[in-house]
Amino acid sequence: MATNKQQKHTDTDTTQQGSQEATPAPIKAVEDSPLGQQLAGSAVVEKGVKPLSAFFQKFFNDWTMNLQAGALAYNLLTTLFPLMIALLSIFGLFLGGLSDQTKQAFLTTLQGILPGNVAGGVVAQIITKLSSVSGPLGIVTILISLFTGSRLFILMENCFDIIYHQSPRPFLRQNLMAIGMLLIFALLIPIVIFASTGPALFLQFLNGNLLSGVPGSQYIISALTVLGSLIVAALFFEVIYVVVPNQKISLRAGWRGAIIAAVALQLFLTLFPFYATNFLKGYIGQVGFAIILLVFFYYFAVILLLGAQVNAFFAEGIQKTPKSVAGMVHEETSHDPKPPQEQEKEAPPSHKPDHE
Repeated sequence: MATNKQQKHTDTDTTQQGSQEATPAPIKAVEDSPLGQQLAGSAVVEKGVKPLSAFFQKFFNDWTMNLQAGALAYNLLTTLFPLMIALLSIFGLFLGGLSDQTKQAFLTTLQGILPGNVAGGVVAQIITKLSSVSGPLGIVTILISLFTGSRLFILMENCFDIIYHQSPRPFLRQNLMAIGMLLIFALLIPIVIFASTGPALFLQFLNGNLLSGVPGSQYIISALTVLGSLIVAALFFEVIYVVVPNQKISLRAGWRGAIIAAVALQLFLTLFPFYATNFLKGYIGQVGFAIILLVFFYYFAVILLLGAQVNAFFAEGIQKTPKSVAGMVHEETSHDPKPPQEQEKEAPPSHKPDHE
């Protein structure tokens, strides 16, 4: 009886999987049409359409936009303050002793990245909390912030493990990588500050001297500003794509995803204020503050993971899995050959012999 029930569930799974994996009727009709048959072997389809189709199948099979992006967005929300405190603490324990120009430069940089209606409050709280860190209690606060902020990079590595089909690093190596990323990002803070102030001063010099009186000089200045932002963003993503995955990745293998993510980020930062103004204007107070940041971090996470997927698929040759994450877990726990007792223990209730 148990065998018959297991066979029944197996047949049901096979039927359901077959119906889910079958080509949708509209696409099937296009493929079977004379034009579809004619284009099937063309260079455009073979070298362009089919690789992109396989890429997006991998993108969705890895649950990039739901499980991974959602987890990263929530983690970014919960680790935002500890992460920034940890980074700025490494860069300099005494932010209050730095010049007003340096603090304003960092404030302006973060305000340019975060959503405009919440950026000022976020940055002001970070600066206030960091300025009050002192004495033994301050050291404990910094250590806790280092640990809490580094959890973001551990989760990021776990997401990249799915993308690159790799197992996670051992516990010690994983935490060393996370702390190392905090150190690297702390070293990048001067570059970020320079990127926010240097180009403005340089462009002011050009506008007042070399470009003065040149027709269309404002467009040249705008283009150079965007180019500087793209370079900084590409450097930011390149560091993540090379260091965080549990796989040796060269700088050459990481540039594709870094450039795509940098361009997507610039478009996102340009369009998000319009989205927030028109679709998130009803959220107010602390709840609205959290919702706006969560939505912002979600789309940022999608961009980050998109770049990693590009590197994995096009640079490293990582192909799509035959099923989604849930499908592979189900296959592993319910259908792979293993001792009956072990299979019964891991299987879902619908596959257990006593299930009615």
